[in-house]
Amino acid sequence: MWSFFEAHLGDLYLVYGLTLLVLGVLVAVLPRDVVALPFARDLWLIGAFGTLHGVFELVEMRAIQFPDAGALPPWLTATWLLLSFLPLFEFGRRLWQPAATAAHTPRPMARIWTPLAYGAIASAVLVLAVWSSNPAVALATGVRFFLGLPGALLTGTGLLSVLWRQPRRSHPGPLRRPLWIAALGFLAYCLLTPLQYDGSLHLPAWIPTERDFAAVFAVPVQAPRALAAVALTAGLATMIYGANAGVRKIKNQLRLSEKRLNEAQRIARVGSWELDLLHDVLTWSDEIFRIFEIDKTRFGATYGAFLAGVHPEDRETVNAAYTRSLATRKPYEIVHRLQMADGRIKYVIERSETDFDARGKPLRSVGTVQDVTERTRAE
Repeated sequence: MWSFFEAHLGDLYLVYGLTLLVLGVLVAVLPRDVVALPFARDLWLIGAFGTLHGVFELVEMRAIQFPDAGALPPWLTATWLLLSFLPLFEFGRRLWQPAATAAHTPRPMARIWTPLAYGAIASAVLVLAVWSSNPAVALATGVRFFLGLPGALLTGTGLLSVLWRQPRRSHPGPLRRPLWIAALGFLAYCLLTPLQYDGSLHLPAWIPTERDFAAVFAVPVQAPRALAAVALTAGLATMIYGANAGVRKIKNQLRLSEKRLNEAQRIARVGSWELDLLHDVLTWSDEIFRIFEIDKTRFGATYGAFLAGVHPEDRETVNAAYTRSLATRKPYEIVHRLQMADGRIKYVIERSETDFDARGKPLRSVGTVQDVTERTRAE
């Protein structure tokens, strides 16, 4: 078995590198606002890890397949590993940050522990590099030991903590199972990362090397590393696909609900509106545009633009009713006229109420406008 893997060692690096590159691409297509994935906004860090580390493994594969090309210089290897493992560690740290918040850890303490963690890692790597007679090789080994290993450990256990912290309904079966697979893949990767140490630094004998692993399992450590990469990528890829499918389903449901609401408003001749008082932005439903007979692409979308559509003789009354409702913090209802561009008159009933903050500052007004022209004329 050893001879088989030895003959296909370059292929293992190829599988490993391409798998991580695929992970980087898949993360790039995931929306950042997926509610089912509380860490969706931070997945770009996993994408960065997958892309950088995938390219690194492909370069390693090239050195094996074409020995004349030569391996990367040790300093470049150490720098590349540092750049690829940093986003992995940061992602794992952020996964655990909500847990610390939920446990009522003060935010100042969180700001202290983060630089302490990175400081401890940098110190351990530098001590190993200074102590060794081959600083560049020691630096690469230190990055694997003190950044890659804890980064994969934090990520794997962090994904498990997400499953434990969130209710089962927040992560349905199609998302829970891939999360489990990805978490176990990262934990396996954590255990295998330090085993790439070749024993050249004369570290304590109890620290296992890749030769020790091969002697026990009769396979190079690159084989299970490739399997771990496939597992964590498959888990995350399935999770991403399921999350995207869930987003598409929700968007389709929202579009259908909006369509039904517009149809109901059109039949009832009742439109709805919302006024953001902090930014003076007025939002109308389609039915209000039909009632006011205004092209929605040309509407100024402000309270002043709304008053311009009110009959000149009613503008002061309408504005006074709205202003009074803000002062008294009570809803209001008023019947007023609209004047169309061709001189026609419409009658509408407007109802509104306003939301206030704790200090009494108005934040948002919402209301409805109902066309009662036919009924008013009949009366």
